[in-house]
Amino acid sequence: MILVYSITPIHVGAGRSAGIVDLPIQRDALGYPVIFSSSFKGALKAYCAGNNIIDGRINCSAEEAKICCCAFGSEPIGSESETGVLTLTDLIPFAVPVPAEEDVYLYLTSPYLLRKIKDILEAEKNRFENENLRNFYEMVTAILEGRLGEYKEIFISDRVKEVEIKSEKALPLLKGLGTLASDIEKRLVMKEDGDDRYLFDKATLKVSRNRISLNTKTVKEGALWTEEYLPEGTIFVGGYFISNRKNSYCTSVEKVTDELKKKFSNGTFYLNLGGKESIGKGLVKINWW
Repeated sequence: MILVYSITPIHVGAGRSAGIVDLPIQRDALGYPVIFSSSFKGALKAYCAGNNIIDGRINCSAEEAKICCCAFGSEPIGSESETGVLTLTDLIPFAVPVPAEEDVYLYLTSPYLLRKIKDILEAEKNRFENENLRNFYEMVTAILEGRLGEYKEIFISDRVKEVEIKSEKALPLLKGLGTLASDIEKRLVMKEDGDDRYLFDKATLKVSRNRISLNTKTVKEGALWTEEYLPEGTIFVGGYFISNRKNSYCTSVEKVTDELKKKFSNGTFYLNLGGKESIGKGLVKINWW
């Protein structure tokens, strides 16, 4: 299981759009925010490789980089490329901060998104001896079944249901992510299925940017655009699986998880995800179990 917490606003783009937002974030087939595994995998592989990158490519022959090429696959050069043994899922939003009239912010989740997360967790049941994984699965199930406390109506530009989390085992996983998530049990809300998707659109940040001519100090022609971001504090959940296939960089498939965890600072680390790194966007904290 992977928990990702956005420390700054995050833009993992879907290319250009003909709509109001020129550079939208990635969304799934139903229009809910998502980070595709292909975007996440590249950032993880680069972090794993560290200094073993030459001309923008990982030096898979370096001893320290072999585990990276084993897990994520070889570089697309040479006569043949080799598939990695690690399979990553997309990152699904578990909760997104939204503005609220009666409070500074609330955390919005969705039955649809929680079901997607539950499907990922159920696919990893063979690893449920991991206490973190088991506790998080139980919490997601309880939220979906409405077993986490009293419900009351609260207003966030529409009626939603506030969920009081009473899972003492699962909460430390969320509260340990970052400052905004520290009091998530007081702020988590869930709207019923149907028209909850547009609330996530309200939660995203739309930022207009331009490019100025240094000579005239005016906006260059055609250099005005709008970018979309998920807000800081957004919490994502993903999963990973180790296959039985091997490639020439793998010494032992059974040890891949342990070796990766060492590479990933024993399971808690920071990296930049998506674009806009140069303007302070995309910094995330990752808990890797």
